[in-house]
Parts: sequence; C-alpha cells; structure tokens
Amino acid sequence: MYDFVDFEVYFGGAFNDSGEKCYKGGDVTLFQSLNAGALNFSKVKEMLVGCCNRPVSKFYFHVPNTSLDEGLRLLCPETFPVMIEMALESKEVMEIYIQHVELESESESDSEFDAYVASLDNNSEEGDGDDDNNDDDDDDDDDDAASLDHMSEDDDDEELISARVRLQEEEIKKTEKMRVQNDDLSCSKGKKKLTDCGNISGDIGDYASEYAESDEDGGSVSESDDNQSSSNISKRGNWPVFDPNTPWDKQVPENGMRFASQEQLRHMVINYSVSNGRSIRFARSARNKVLAVCGRDGSCPWRLYATSMQGEDMQIKSLNSSHSCVKRFKSSLVNTRWIAKEYETVIRANTNWKLKDIQKAILDRHHVPVSLSQCYRAKQYVEHDRDGHLINHYKKLWDYASELKRSNPGSTVELVTKQMNPGSPSSPEIFEKMYICLNALKMGWTAGCRPVIGLDGCFLKTYCRGELLSAIGRDGNNNMFPIAWAVVDVETTESWHWFLTNLINDIGQAFGGGLGLTFISDQQKGLMAALSDVFPFAEHRNCARHIYANFRKKYKSVLLRNLYWRAAKSSTDADFLTVMDEIKEVNVGAYTYLNDQKPGTWSRALFQPDSCCDNVENNLSETFNAFIMEARKKPIIPMLEECRTWTGVY
Repeated sequence: MYDFVDFEVYFGGAFNDSGEKCYKGGDVTLFQSLNAGALNFSKVKEMLVGCCNRPVSKFYFHVPNTSLDEGLRLLCPETFPVMIEMALESKEVMEIYIQHVELESESESDSEFDAYVASLDNNSEEGDGDDDNNDDDDDDDDDDAASLDHMSEDDDDEELISARVRLQEEEIKKTEKMRVQNDDLSCSKGKKKLTDCGNISGDIGDYASEYAESDEDGGSVSESDDNQSSSNISKRGNWPVFDPNTPWDKQVPENGMRFASQEQLRHMVINYSVSNGRSIRFARSARNKVLAVCGRDGSCPWRLYATSMQGEDMQIKSLNSSHSCVKRFKSSLVNTRWIAKEYETVIRANTNWKLKDIQKAILDRHHVPVSLSQCYRAKQYVEHDRDGHLINHYKKLWDYASELKRSNPGSTVELVTKQMNPGSPSSPEIFEKMYICLNALKMGWTAGCRPVIGLDGCFLKTYCRGELLSAIGRDGNNNMFPIAWAVVDVETTESWHWFLTNLINDIGQAFGGGLGLTFISDQQKGLMAALSDVFPFAEHRNCARHIYANFRKKYKSVLLRNLYWRAAKSSTDADFLTVMDEIKEVNVGAYTYLNDQKPGTWSRALFQPDSCCDNVENNLSETFNAFIMEARKKPIIPMLEECRTWTGVY
C-alpha cells in the first residue's frame, strides 16, 4: 500500500519585510497524489523549478497547523524527509514556498531574460538537437553549476546574478523537456491567481500541458484535450463567480470560480454530482481547503481543489473535469442537509408533506434513492432550523403568553422557567413548562358540557422533545371539547400535579375537591397519585381499551376477549358478576388479573350514575392526540397555535 502526499507550491511572489509574515503576489500550483516512497529531494526540486520562470534562491516548507512566523522551515536534502513525514502524519496538503533571486531592476531582468530565450531559440534553430548534443549540453550545464558554486560572494554581483539567470533558465528548459517525455510523476495540476497583480492562464490538464504561452495583450493560447476542462481563464480577465440562482442541474464547476462560502461550494459540487450521475466525494475538507475526487478507487481523473481567498470566499484552484468512470446516480453526498436546502421552500409551504411523497419527489427529480429517515431528518431540519431557530421560538414565549391574555381576556397562561445550572446565580433561565386554558373554552365547558374530563399525555416529536398534557371535555352531544393543554419537559407526578392544580383553579371551583367530576385516563405515569391529591373526591376511570391491551399480552384467547368486553360494557352489577364467573370458569388467572385492575374503574356497571356518561374508553383524548399529530412535529409556538386555532378560538 502506497502513501501519497499533496504539495501546494507558491511561487512568483515574495515574503513581506515587516509585520506578520505572508507570501505576497505570485501564483500557486497543486501537485496531487504523489507517491511518497518514490520521491526524493532532487525530483521535488526539479518539479519546483519547473513551476516558475524566474531564478530560484531557496525553498521553504510550512509546518501544518502553524503560522508562517512559527512554522516556516528551509527545504533542503537534510529537511526533506522531515517534511514528508509531517505530510503523511498530518494528512494535510504541504505548503511549499519558493524564494526567488532578487534582481536589481525588474525591467532589466525581463529584457535580459527575453534576450537569453531568443538566443536559445536561435541556437536551437541552427542545430539538429539530437540526443548526443543534448547530453553534451547537460555536461556543460554541470560544469557551469560547479563553477557557480565556487564563485566568491565578493565577485561582481551583476555578473553573479546574470550567471544564475542563465543557469536557471536552462534548468527550466531541461525540466520542460523531461516532463513531456517522462510520466513517472503524473498528477493533476492547476494554476490560480493569488492577487489581482498576477496573471495566469488556467489550462488544467495533464502534467505535460500546464503551460500556456501568452501574447502581449494578456490573452492565452493553449490547446487542451477534449477530455480536459475547456473553461480556461484568460489573463487579466475576471474570475467567474458562482450564481446560486443557477438551476441545480446546470451547475458546473469552472477553474478559478469563486464562491461566497465553503458551504456554497460543497452544495454546488453535490448538485453537479447528482445531475451528472458521478460518485464524487470529499476526500479532504478543512476550514479553508476542500479536495473533491471522483470514485472510491481513485481511477477516475476528475479532481477539484479549492481554498479560501479573502474572508469566507472560496476559489477553485485546480480542476480536472474529465471522467473515466461509469455514471452512477446513487450519491453518498446526498445527505440530510442537501435535501433540506433543496426542498426547504416546498417543505415550509406544505408542512403536512408526507415522507413517502418527499422520497418519491427526490427520486423523480434527481434520480437518487434516499431513505425515509433521511427525509424525516431533512423535514425536521427545515421546520426547526435546529438550534438557532428553536432558541428564537423559546425567546418569544413570553410575548406569545402576553398576546394570548390580551386577545382572550380571562385566559390562564402560565409560563415557568428554571435555571440551566441550579445553584449558580449567573445561570441563564430556560423553559420548563407552559399551561394554557383559554377563557372561551373555560366558560363553554362550565356552561354546557358533561362533568367528564379525559386526561392524556403524548410525546412531542420536536428536536427538544417534551410532553403535551391535555384535558378534553365532552359536550351534550358527546362531541370533543378541548379545555386546557400544557407543555412539560417530562411526564411525572410533579408535572401532573402542577397541571391539575391549574385546571382546578380554572374549572373546579364549583366541584369541591372534585365531587361530581369524573376523569378518564390511560394510566399515565404519576397521574393516579396527583389526581388523588388534587381531586380526592372525583371518580376516576381507566380506559378499558388500555386495560385489555395489557390483558391480552398474557391471555390471547378470543373467548376471553369477548368475555372481557361483555364485562366492561355490562349495565348492571348482576350482569357483570355473571360474566366474571364465566371468565373464572375459562381461566382462573384471567379472572384474578381483572379483579386486581379494580373493576370499578373500567366496568360500566360500577360507574357512578351522576356522571351522565357511560363511556368506558378515553377515545376523545386519543382522537385529539391523533388530530394534532403533525402539529406535534413543529416548534413550540406553531404547535400551540395549531391547538388554539383548531378549537375555533381567535
């Protein structure tokens, strides 16, 4: 198994003289997926020299995760193994900086360089350029290098600089020839402008086609393969800026394209992957760098490398847009956040959109299969917008409570908070529970409803969870009549006691200690103890359907099921006792179990006659919970508002 490293080479610029160290101006080139075992200092030096067209003085590498002031190290044969080891351990792109020879006059050096190149061109036209002559030239170059090494620093500076220029340019020519003929170090490369003062022609392709000759007007003249990116960027031209309003299936990355943020860049890459059926993945992703590749085995040449520029801006530095892989529309990049962003508008407009419909819409539009759990999390993400959106909702609860009291005078709205860290004076207050009883419902129940109240609790399916406690009445036509509801963090004896205490203050003043009231419940946690304490004289019934659900776990006989429901709906004591005797004959254990469940709480024959209700089930509370099923998935204020508007109180 091979270990690979990436080099990010900065050249053509210079380090600043004062302040925080940085590399100003110039260009950058990316060498990707280099086999670390096959590298040595000489090979890397040839690569680095071939990057630029200016004489080189020194090479530096930057220790990952440090500033330039602290982590800049000289790159030489002795420090080269250290750099490779750091690159392998950190898994980061290693930054290499090239320090160039400083010439006395830029214009003079340019003219000298042009004259030297022209002389080389003339010499090449006069000779045949066979291999033997090339070998002789190489020997001469070695002699020149040796003579330069023995030159004294006291020699004339201008002569030394001129010699270095000639030597470096000859090395550039040799390296260019070697690159065309030798493909030992194949990699994807891209050039990119770092500042507005630098010019570059952005032909991104094979290692041999990295250069583009430019004319005096700054235009680029380069030929690229049909398989390579055609989005070359001419010199002195503006870099393309990504338009987020572009249709998702028309979004295509371009070399040099700028993005407002890394999130925008990643979303565009996912859209490109989905629309083109490519298995693109993010091989590396840091705060200021993104590397995207195609395929798991690395056989596809498609590569995209981008880094941050100014502030949050990201820019594509290197792009190889050719694909050799087979199209595959199942993308691992299609995650919850992508679904939420793509379908945010639709989900917000249709909060009752079913998960299966979302799944089908994604498959029909994007041809990508997703799971129901992904659709569920995406819908939750849109509806709640995670922490920031939820915090804003809870911050508005005080205003919401005040508005309920203003618009419905006489209503009871109680909001209770608690300290996040009890015992700490500086601990912030957070939500604990909230009780709502609208005055119209309070007066309506007192004036025309039966003295029967169903109590139930259900889970909230929001990011913060919680429980919704409800008290549901029954009007003269045996229809549902909501009375009060409350949101609590957990269903306990204390939370039920608090809820029932508020309820008795609203509607129980005419019923001393609950005398004449009947409560039906589903045996919720802590409810029995709280009910006995707050309403000691009230009748309490248990839902016969819930008792049977537990009964049938042990006794699954159809005969026992029929006998149970006959006993539950018996009209007289005699009928009840007769059915119980039949149950005893069939199964003594079943008879004992039902007697232990207090028949007076679930059999019609044993109910108190003044309740004006012979119902043995808590169906109205279950119906209320089912009706607000979708509302329970919403943040707290929209959920409470849906409960209010459903009652018809405005």
